[in-house]
Amino acid sequence: PHNAHPRLRDGAGPLRMITPDADAARRWWAEDLTGRAPGPGRGEPHLLVVVDGVADGLGPWAGVAGVTVLRIGAPAGRRPLPSVVRLRVAADRMERVVDPAEPPLTVGTPDAMEPAQALALARRLARYRPAGVGAAEDRVPQTAPGLLGLLGLSAGPRGIDALRTRWSRTEEDRLRVPIGIDDRGAAVVLDLKESAQGGSGPHGLCIGATGSGKSELLRTLVLGLAATHPPEALNFVLVDFKGGATFLGLAAMPHVSAVITNLADELTLVDRMADALAGEIMRRQEILRSAGNLVSVTEYAAARHARPELPPLPALVVVVDEFSELLAQRPEMIDLMVTIGRLGRSLGLHLLLASQRLDEGRLRGLESHLSYRIALRTFSTSESRAVLGVPDAHHLPSLPGSAFLATGTDELVQFRGAYVSGHGDTAAVVGARVPSRAYPFVVGPVPLPDRPPVRPRDRNGGGPTVMETVIAALAGQGTPAHRVWLPPLSAPPPLDDVLGPLRVIPGRGLTATGAASRAGISPGGPSGANREGGRQIAIGLVDRPCLQRRDPLVVDLTGASGHLAVVGGPRAGKSTALATVVLGLALTHTPVELGVHVLDFGGGALRPLAGLPHVGTVADRQEADLVRRTIAEFGAALRRRERLFREAGVTSVETFRRRRAAGEFVEEPATDLLLVVDGYLTLRSEFEHLESRLLLLAAQGLAYGLHLAMSATR
Repeated sequence: PHNAHPRLRDGAGPLRMITPDADAARRWWAEDLTGRAPGPGRGEPHLLVVVDGVADGLGPWAGVAGVTVLRIGAPAGRRPLPSVVRLRVAADRMERVVDPAEPPLTVGTPDAMEPAQALALARRLARYRPAGVGAAEDRVPQTAPGLLGLLGLSAGPRGIDALRTRWSRTEEDRLRVPIGIDDRGAAVVLDLKESAQGGSGPHGLCIGATGSGKSELLRTLVLGLAATHPPEALNFVLVDFKGGATFLGLAAMPHVSAVITNLADELTLVDRMADALAGEIMRRQEILRSAGNLVSVTEYAAARHARPELPPLPALVVVVDEFSELLAQRPEMIDLMVTIGRLGRSLGLHLLLASQRLDEGRLRGLESHLSYRIALRTFSTSESRAVLGVPDAHHLPSLPGSAFLATGTDELVQFRGAYVSGHGDTAAVVGARVPSRAYPFVVGPVPLPDRPPVRPRDRNGGGPTVMETVIAALAGQGTPAHRVWLPPLSAPPPLDDVLGPLRVIPGRGLTATGAASRAGISPGGPSGANREGGRQIAIGLVDRPCLQRRDPLVVDLTGASGHLAVVGGPRAGKSTALATVVLGLALTHTPVELGVHVLDFGGGALRPLAGLPHVGTVADRQEADLVRRTIAEFGAALRRRERLFREAGVTSVETFRRRRAAGEFVEEPATDLLLVVDGYLTLRSEFEHLESRLLLLAAQGLAYGLHLAMSATR
């Protein structure tokens, strides 16, 4: 086996490295020796080149790390180079020649072996086939298995319909998934449970060079787990740093809590993802505390048997593709990954890190938590060693999906990953055996046998792929996964999305009715009208990625918070915010409940509000008389209500609202009055004499149902 080339093959298997052509020998190793520096070897297999009777010097072999050249021939008369050891061998002695002009140095007696003995020893060694010396390709199935076949299902409608019957899993089968077949055709199963439960998890590593089939293997693993577990038992967070197509389409499965892509283009999303995952850790810890200070999901599962009312707490598998580039851009993310690695066992979190390359230095503190490792074909032997401890993955054949699985201290398992991106599926793969093939074994090259032409897969037709079929069968089944990730609020939400559906209510007109519960408002009435007759309105959404939710941004015009200031730079949206407040109030209150007057100093953005029945006045800076009359009217309303409250025995504005709703004080134009001033600095500079009146309204108006909403740049 030592004479077999690790990569090159012919019709008899691995190429036998025996040739009369010195140039051919150099071509065999040109790729492997490129980049090797002179000096001690770096751990690659040592190469011994025996040159017997061939007129060839050291040439390109000279000084290459890990290469020794043994040249057999007649003695040369010149002094050998410093890097050359010249030996003179006789039957009874072996001498070293340092200088032909000086006597040789006796170094010992050579060992002797008869040709028959050498042949016998070689035959005994022939059965051993190291993975790095040609055996890898011999042991890899030439055809990628299908996922449905590994699951014991057919590709027809009945087989697809039977997918959901696989959701009834025993504890032994929980978190187990077939990912491919080995050289005997037997299914290779990955068990994500921790070692104490008989598994290889909870966390792992997957490394594979470009074209090795890494993305396909990740899809196979996710689909296989989803096909065998209900969403109440297993969820996924799928992260693709580079925004490729690895997880494209998987978001339609009910198991998927989040698909996060394109992080490389928007690095701010990395921080958001970190907040979301940190929030999930806290959420799970809180669930365990609320259930009775439980310490693990195992205890929680036992508690659910006794208390079925407890919500499910499914295992969460977090798959991060191209994590090496993620850590290169955001090195601090390793702290979150270490936290998941440390707490994952107790909280039901499973981390799978995948990448084309592995930089061990970036995994500080995380290596001890990665209990299983998958290596597809790697770029170098050093990367293979970093993943598996041996160079074998670098010598895997170029067949996509060819891989090694390392779990704990067990020996490596070589397998071919299942294929889910093609049309159709292979059902009868489990238990099949690769047939033995006999080839003539000779020293010279043997032509490769003819292979039947392979018909390219039709990716544009021929029906849905296996992945599409499985996703379609699972979509809409079971309870959707808890949403761990919410996309950023890159665009302002429409007001009706915040307030909910609009409908016409007799006696009230067009009214928003759907946001009461989200805004913390009484669900018994329209949004904005609570049992105490308050003036609350949701005008936007508050983004809380760490809490994994969006809360309504509520403006509360009741009590001490009844005035509103909107502050921002030029074109920051101040006028839009004020218009949103007025429209929201108009959709949740009648003109009898609320009257609005507007001083529009912001360029006319609030002029369209004049069409609302709630709005009495819209005045701009050119209408100075109307501006003065509007503020004077609010001053008169303040004095009138002071007198009304005193004479009618009204002790608070809440009492006034209740009594007016009961039919009293009908002479008042509206229960609450709102003065909107868009551009407070304009009012100060052009209507300076009116500022004191506004200050009086701000100080005394809330007690009588008079409110101010103003915008300013500072």
